[in-house]
Amino acid sequence: MDNHSLILHVLGSSGGPVNTRTQGFLFQYEDEFFMVDGGSGLSALPDLFKGQYLKENDIDSVSYLYQNADQINEVYKKATLKSSIMKFTANSLPICDLSKSNFKSKFKGSNIIEKSMDLYSKIQNIFITHPHLDHINELIINLPILYGTGLSNLKKIIYGSPNTNLFIQEHVLNFKIWPDLTNPTPTNSNHPEVRLNDFSANDICNPINGIDVIRMSLNHGECEIKGQLCIVESSCYMLLDKKKRHLHLIFGDCEWDEKKFPLLILKTTELHEKLGYKLKTIVIECSSINVDERTNLYGHMNPNLLCMALSKFDNIFDKQQKINLCITHVKQTITSKDPREIIMQQMNDILSRGKMDQYFEVSILLNGISYQL
Repeated sequence: MDNHSLILHVLGSSGGPVNTRTQGFLFQYEDEFFMVDGGSGLSALPDLFKGQYLKENDIDSVSYLYQNADQINEVYKKATLKSSIMKFTANSLPICDLSKSNFKSKFKGSNIIEKSMDLYSKIQNIFITHPHLDHINELIINLPILYGTGLSNLKKIIYGSPNTNLFIQEHVLNFKIWPDLTNPTPTNSNHPEVRLNDFSANDICNPINGIDVIRMSLNHGECEIKGQLCIVESSCYMLLDKKKRHLHLIFGDCEWDEKKFPLLILKTTELHEKLGYKLKTIVIECSSINVDERTNLYGHMNPNLLCMALSKFDNIFDKQQKINLCITHVKQTITSKDPREIIMQQMNDILSRGKMDQYFEVSILLNGISYQL
């Protein structure tokens, strides 16, 4: 594992509804950490302390759902995480074997729960793409532990658009759905600092040394509230590795639109042409397989729409080094075949037909796996 590369620990990447380890991405740069989304959190951290051999022999709970139920003894051979890694991970996306690094030794504690809590305490900045439950549920459920550990100087700064923070405060942290555990001005070091920090579009912040984050607004479909049509807002977080001049785009749920998505592409182009950033990684949802064009996607992507959106980045494509396209948020469908396999095949077919396969390597992110970006 390269300590000078950005590492993505996938705590959760599911689109639901059966597998509930939903989107929660833990990023590590050297010995510092931050997160994008909180659909998975503290409950997934113990996976990082497993040996790679043990991890790879675990059952991939999504793959398991699509195995022949009459051949249960054979299922465990076919549904291991190792087989899914081989199936869904491009050669250009290195897997990090944390057991071969000093990862475990970075954290205090004599057992896994103590080390997991120490890691959790080091995650001070969380960037929320939008306030839907599958992107915030474990972030919210984990907050009470900050008040019962006996540790000092604990901090959780939750970044989101002004609307995202407003909705979390009004509709979740309201003592009706969940206690209001925000504490923006702690009176002493034994009280945690927990606050919502508005992060407007095009703003930039520096959560850890060496990485800048820019938020761009996106659309995530429409809804009707009290008879009025409303746009559901989401975000893309642009992670700028200032040392390597690498750019990584981390998307929340989204759809193509004619205003916000082009602004994201324009910003990406500016960072490339004016500041020399190279687009290295796109982590983006593809919730559904291609089926009938009339199917309502509710503000999500399928392979056709995703490939159309990707084609708009053509002015910064580089044949010398392909972009790692990392698919997340795949929904489990009631079908005979794993939808991840279908999406992988459809994506590769469409990219090939459009001659974009020379610019992208497609992978599907797996829960519990760490990737070097």
